[in-house]
Amino acid sequence: MTVSRPAGVGKNLLTFSSDGTFFRSGDTHPVLSGGHGAWKRVGTGEFDATYIAFRFDDSRKWIGSTRTNIHIVPAMDKDAFTGVAKVSTRDLQDKETGVSEVRLQGKRIQVESF
Repeated sequence: MTVSRPAGVGKNLLTFSSDGTFFRSGDTHPVLSGGHGAWKRVGTGEFDATYIAFRFDDSRKWIGSTRTNIHIVPAMDKDAFTGVAKVSTRDLQDKETGVSEVRLQGKRIQVESF
């Protein structure tokens, strides 16, 4: 998945499990951990997901978290999607310290012949 952030374009991997759990890893390591969360269908062909990831400073000290809400709309062929994410930056007491919104564009990983 490509993420259009204020600081530039980023890359993430998303995994949606059939039990409603959700995992995210991205190019922001080591200052942002992998994310864990949940997803659900919210309409015909539309999905919402929420995940939490831990934030770290440059010395790898834990400084808080991010709570990200994602809205995804699959493409007609179901192997691609677009979406938007609202990111809430939070301190160690879980108080919101910032908010941003980013655009998402992704495609399903395909099995390649061996």
